[in-house]
Amino acid sequence: MTNTDKDIIKKVNIVLEKIDKFFHDIEPSLKNAISRDKYFEQHPEITDHKNFNFSLSADNIIEQKNPYNVAGCTGRAKLFSKYAKEVGLKDFSIVATAKKEDIKNKNSGKMIDGHQLVSIKLSDGLHMIDPGKGKTYEKAQIEGVCKVGENIDAVGYNKKDYVISAILEPSEYDNIKTYQQMENLYLRCGFNAGINKIKEKYANKIIANRLFQSENE
Repeated sequence: MTNTDKDIIKKVNIVLEKIDKFFHDIEPSLKNAISRDKYFEQHPEITDHKNFNFSLSADNIIEQKNPYNVAGCTGRAKLFSKYAKEVGLKDFSIVATAKKEDIKNKNSGKMIDGHQLVSIKLSDGLHMIDPGKGKTYEKAQIEGVCKVGENIDAVGYNKKDYVISAILEPSEYDNIKTYQQMENLYLRCGFNAGINKIKEKYANKIIANRLFQSENE
C-alpha cells in the first residue's frame, strides 16, 4: 500500500508532536531553556564537552532526559529518526548543513556551526523540516532545494548563510558519535563543490572541442 502525501504528513506531525512533548515535559518553557554550558556546570561528571551532544543516541536522550539545547539539533534529528521508525515513516533522510563562513575559515581552529534538518519525500520531491522548530509539518518547514551544495536559511535568520553538506540515511546518521565525524560531513560540500567545478570545466572543454570540430568539417 502506497502512502499518500497526506498520510506521510500525518505521520510527520505525530513525530513532531512527540518530540515537542518530550522537551516540554522536561522544560515547560523552551524560550527559557537551559543552555548547554549551564547544564555542564550542573553536571561536572561530563568532561568531554566537545563531543557530548554528538555522542548521544536517541535512547540516551530519552533515558537521561537531556533538555532541548543539550540534545541540540543533532540529538533532535536522532529523536526524529527513532520516533519516525515507531510510526512507520520510511521516506526520510537527515540533512547536515553548515555555516558557509565557517567552512571558508575551516583552518581557524573554530568549531563549524552546523544545523541538522530532516528531509521528507513527498510526491513532488524532497521537503525539509526542522524537528525543533514546531510540532506540525507546516510550522517546521524549511524553504529551499534539498540538494548537496544548495544554500539555505537553515536557522531562520532570513539569509542563506548555511549550505547543505550531506544527505544521510538515518542508519548512517545514527552512527555519528563525535564532533570530528560531524565536521567531516560538513566539509563534504566543499569537496563536492570542487569536483563539480572540475566536471563543469571539462564538460565545457568537451563542448567547445565538439563545436570547433563541427565548424571545421
